[in-house]
Amino acid sequence: MSKDIRPSHIHGQVKDESNQIIFGYGNDSGLDYEKLESENYHELLQHMKSVRYTLSKNYHNLLNFLFERSFDVCVVGHSAGLSDSTLFSTIFNHSNCRAVHLFHRGSKDSFLRL
Repeated sequence: MSKDIRPSHIHGQVKDESNQIIFGYGNDSGLDYEKLESENYHELLQHMKSVRYTLSKNYHNLLNFLFERSFDVCVVGHSAGLSDSTLFSTIFNHSNCRAVHLFHRGSKDSFLRL
């Protein structure tokens, strides 16, 4: 079993200007997103995670990683809610994803294995 661990700072890093911080809502399949799209709120949409991720080197590195071989996912310090549902769906439903481990705030041994 490989212990190859590759953290992905999907929301960017403060000290890396080529990989700026990404904030915002990332559920581009919800009714709220459709409403913004239909009402032509382009200024708001350009800052959505689904748009900003495509400009991020971390996002492209992550997508390349998904196709390399089977992998487990460890989610540490990140919610897995609606705001990132599009991203997590891409990862969790990938054919190479073997398991998902969600580490939550609590004891250092606390986790939920899916």
